Amino acid sequence: MTSRWLRAQSFLKTLATGGMVAPDPEAGGVRRITFVGGSPTPRLSPYPSNYISTTKYSLLTFLPKNLFEQFMKKANAYFLVIAILSSMPFSPKNPWVSILPLIFVLTVSAVKEAIEDYARYKMDQALNNTQVLHWNGTQWAYISWKDIVVGDLLKIEDNTAFPADILLLQSAGVHGICTIETSNLDGETNLKIKRAIGCTCDIPATEDGGDYAKRLKIEVESSLPNAKMDRNSWEGTISGITKDKEPAGMTQLLLRGCTLRNTKWIIGLAIFSGPQTKLMLNNKVAIFKRSSVDRTVDKALYVIFAMQSILYVSGMVAQWVWLNKNAFPHYYLGYAGENLLSEQVLGIFTYLILLDTLVPISLYVSMELVKFTQAWLINQDLRMYHEETDTPAKARTSNLNEELGQVEYLFSDKTGTLTQNKMEFLRCSVGGVKYGPGEMVKQKDSRPILPMETGLPAASPTFRFGDNRPIYHIDENAPNSGKMDNFLTLLAVCHTVICEAGLPGNDAVEYQASSPDERALVIAAQNLHYYFYERQACNIVVDSETIDGQVCLVNIRGQVVRFEIMAILEFNSTRKRMSVVARDSRDNLIKLFCKGADNVILERLSTTSRNDDWPPAESHLREYAQEGLRTLCCAARVIPHGEFMEWYGKLKAAQSSMEERDFKIAQCAEAIERNLTLVGCTAIEDRLQEGVPECIASLAAAGIKVWVLTGDKVETAINIGRSANLLTDKMRGDNNLIVIDIDEHLDEAEASRRTMEELERGLQIVADKPEHSDDSGLVISGKALGFMFPVRRRTAQGKEIAATADEVRSEKHLQMKLLQLCKKCKAVICCRVSPIQKAQIVLLIKNNEIGKVTLAIGDGANDVPMIKAAHVGIGISGQEGLQAVMASDYAIAQFRFLTQLLLVHGAWSYRRISALINYSFYKNVVISLSQFLYAFFNGYSAQLFFDAYTGSLYNMAFTSFPILLAAVFNRDVSAKSSRRFPSLYECGQRRTYFNIPLLLIWIAKGILHAVILMLFAASMIMTDPVSSDGRSNDQWVASSGVYFAIVILVNIEVSYLTTTWVSFSFQWMFITFVLWFLWLVVDSVSFLTPNMYGAATRMLSIPTVWLYLPIVIGTCLIPELVYYYVQVDVFPDRLRLIRELEADKSDAIEKAVDAWLSPHAPIAKAGSARKFEMMELGKLPVSAVEHLGWAPFHEDERGPDFVMGQAEFVNRSIHEDVNVPSP
Repeated sequence: MTSRWLRAQSFLKTLATGGMVAPDPEAGGVRRITFVGGSPTPRLSPYPSNYISTTKYSLLTFLPKNLFEQFMKKANAYFLVIAILSSMPFSPKNPWVSILPLIFVLTVSAVKEAIEDYARYKMDQALNNTQVLHWNGTQWAYISWKDIVVGDLLKIEDNTAFPADILLLQSAGVHGICTIETSNLDGETNLKIKRAIGCTCDIPATEDGGDYAKRLKIEVESSLPNAKMDRNSWEGTISGITKDKEPAGMTQLLLRGCTLRNTKWIIGLAIFSGPQTKLMLNNKVAIFKRSSVDRTVDKALYVIFAMQSILYVSGMVAQWVWLNKNAFPHYYLGYAGENLLSEQVLGIFTYLILLDTLVPISLYVSMELVKFTQAWLINQDLRMYHEETDTPAKARTSNLNEELGQVEYLFSDKTGTLTQNKMEFLRCSVGGVKYGPGEMVKQKDSRPILPMETGLPAASPTFRFGDNRPIYHIDENAPNSGKMDNFLTLLAVCHTVICEAGLPGNDAVEYQASSPDERALVIAAQNLHYYFYERQACNIVVDSETIDGQVCLVNIRGQVVRFEIMAILEFNSTRKRMSVVARDSRDNLIKLFCKGADNVILERLSTTSRNDDWPPAESHLREYAQEGLRTLCCAARVIPHGEFMEWYGKLKAAQSSMEERDFKIAQCAEAIERNLTLVGCTAIEDRLQEGVPECIASLAAAGIKVWVLTGDKVETAINIGRSANLLTDKMRGDNNLIVIDIDEHLDEAEASRRTMEELERGLQIVADKPEHSDDSGLVISGKALGFMFPVRRRTAQGKEIAATADEVRSEKHLQMKLLQLCKKCKAVICCRVSPIQKAQIVLLIKNNEIGKVTLAIGDGANDVPMIKAAHVGIGISGQEGLQAVMASDYAIAQFRFLTQLLLVHGAWSYRRISALINYSFYKNVVISLSQFLYAFFNGYSAQLFFDAYTGSLYNMAFTSFPILLAAVFNRDVSAKSSRRFPSLYECGQRRTYFNIPLLLIWIAKGILHAVILMLFAASMIMTDPVSSDGRSNDQWVASSGVYFAIVILVNIEVSYLTTTWVSFSFQWMFITFVLWFLWLVVDSVSFLTPNMYGAATRMLSIPTVWLYLPIVIGTCLIPELVYYYVQVDVFPDRLRLIRELEADKSDAIEKAVDAWLSPHAPIAKAGSARKFEMMELGKLPVSAVEHLGWAPFHEDERGPDFVMGQAEFVNRSIHEDVNVPSP
């Protein structure tokens, strides 16, 4: 909303209030809202209305805005110029010949945009007209969402969406609690608790909340609208009820887009409306990503423009020479000496119009149609359908299909992407004692299972912990009994899990958690007799202070224990820990329970605990990490009463602050989370997803460099890397697996020095190795990465301090060193990385490896930055909601589906779109150069050779459908072979099928064919003076014959590009020629072009034309046939070999084996041939064949003296393939 409009509204409001000037509602950067229950909210508001619009256009702006966008495309702007020039008197063409194709292209695009925008409009209208209860000053009445204004008191009922950003004041739940679902906002399906602050929910209300509004009188101070949606992204205070201002935060803010669940009703105050709600502020147009093929097409247009310039300058010069020599002898043409200059000037524009077909006007439309269909085929692929979750693959954009076939760097999250993100508590260490499967036997301390006490549900049969000692050790007062009790208490209390009623017949509650880790820990506590079963909101009194807190009820071995939660210091990617401050009813002591990453907890341990408790725990943590388990450390302390009261006062002040609230709260957390005692550590198993190792091996064989960016520690990452086939057996030893793991205890200066030393050492190790060496891997820790991608320091007020020039240079230097090292390694694992560091690592490659396509894949909100940063972003719809999917370009349900998405659909899309582009330029060069060469016969006067209307149908009717079908359905190799022979994918990485040099070859072929067509026409058709009916042959008869030859020639070229013929291909090829003959008849009998009347039929009656057609087409195609034969038979590439294998050609295996030059060739040949034959007959399952064993023999890793037997070699299952040069 503009400031002028705001001033106008302010003036109108002044008039409405009798001339009293209202204060600025957002003075001082704070929004102030007053509500008095007895009076209605003024409908005239200085804030935006709640009407929302997500449409791109309106009725008034559609035409100008859409045309502006379309003419931003170079080709459309070019044809607009041509259309204007065609309207000039000197134009050799009827202007409609240029205007109609342009209108057609613009109309198709405009209709597509209009349909999409109208669908958005209908959705907007449905939302804007939704009804909601609103307090009108005397009663609750329904109004439309669009009529809501800031300051309205609203009543939202169960299973209803929130129409604006609303401050929760009261609910039907106890103590103002309600539960909401945020799946429409962030994709998370688990319910979240929201709670009104005590002063507003203490105001009495009837069961339906009917009289609540009459008693309410408050003033709210709110921070200004912003797009952030984290836990500290909104700050507010409420006054008018108590003497003090009560702080409010995101816990009380109900965002538009969320839905009320399991709560009869809530009452809230509208804080932000319409475009100022957080949902709409985040509803920004996604960054438009263009594929490398699209960018190359732009470069190709410059080549065509340059070629066009050369042609019309050449034509103009030739015309000048011809006129100077022949103007006087040919005076009857009207060329006078004084008119020669004007003729030359007009000649420039005439040639420009004449050669407009050099630019394929239909190319962009054709590309959009093909990409749209390719995206639809991705969505329909059952190989990427996950039956367990009923989730198909989803192409959220069609612009990047071919980019999927050119990926060179793949950046992957670990948890939920490579793993299942189904956490299971497996092991723990408490007081120096390890617990878990098999530990009772190892430690010779076996104990029987204890029965569950009264009120506890039965132990889960799927709980694999398998150690019964923890409770015995507490009862027996073992040395670690106190720590064990604190450890299990922490698991049951230190979390934000929500309890829901369990399934019928099951006494246990169901846990809803924002993190699978939290849920696994609470379930573990339940199975170990510490059963958390209820969370209640309540006011907690400590001395004279009333704290708005919660109560967690935990059944500890049959006894209900009450834990009063007085503060929750929540987890985030910066803190890497979570704490709760609770009063334990067993001893009435205030305790702090903290769990987090080992390096973070270590920094906060007391000296005694660090010396006594940490060494054995560190050893156990290392063992767990080597098993690939996720580890957390747990610590606790008792807080003296006085210390807590002093600290809580500071926390309350920080929570009430309207500036830098989150930073001040973080400082308070730092102050209390100190001098902790380590009580134990946990190890959670997160299994790899099905098919991950095979998928990574296939991607590596395809030449894709796989990087894993994880928050785990180094040992865990290495173990997962080996399990997932990322770190191969070749990557062992210091010279093959470079590990840069900087000690967390070192100070910054020493750690920085060590980082540089380790980088230099790594560079020396790989100095003599080639790029992306198969035997080189890198694992680097977050401490080292922190010096390359540092978190900026902040002032005491929370403002970020900009880096100095020296710091920027140092960071850039380290980044370049890291890049050099990474380029030498086949696999890279980055540990302990934050979300922003993930994006920075992706950008390091994207910005420095020019022309290399990057792909990022993840499943959680912490992966969104890197998904957006990469050329292609893929989201996995997993356990952490749909945030990653909502930010992605493509969505799949499992990591293993990448094989099908990249090696099949990506490779197909790249090769198909490449064929479409090359062919489109070729066919336009053929007809344009034929037109230009006619200038040699007409004194270079830019005379039109082909009938204008016939020429305009060239791209639209006679050459469009066969290539479109080939670009959609053609498969040069089958999906099965694409997966089995991953190195076929390298063609896309090398830009083999579409690049400027290759395009120049296609253009040269078009020029050659045009020359051949015109030379033979000049010697055969144009020299035949009389047709069979005695009438003279003219230009139009000759041009019709040449045009006929061109239509046949370019459609035969499509057949060269087509390897998969479907029924549509034959049908449309036939329909194309039917259309051509129908047009000949129509053009001959109509008067669209008077000169063409009867010309086409006369052309068909000339025997010379029927002789000309096979001769000229054969002359054009025979050299190509010879070239293709030599290429296929003498210099076959991988693609051709695999195609022959699919066609069951007997000599294909012979060629493949000969290419290997391997002593084991006869063995491989016999085994491969047998397996292929059995597979084709259906006698051998595909899984048994794997990659068919077609591979060169590699040195076996079991030692130089090992000799592989014939049967073992034949049956090897590896991911290599025919080892011949790529095309």
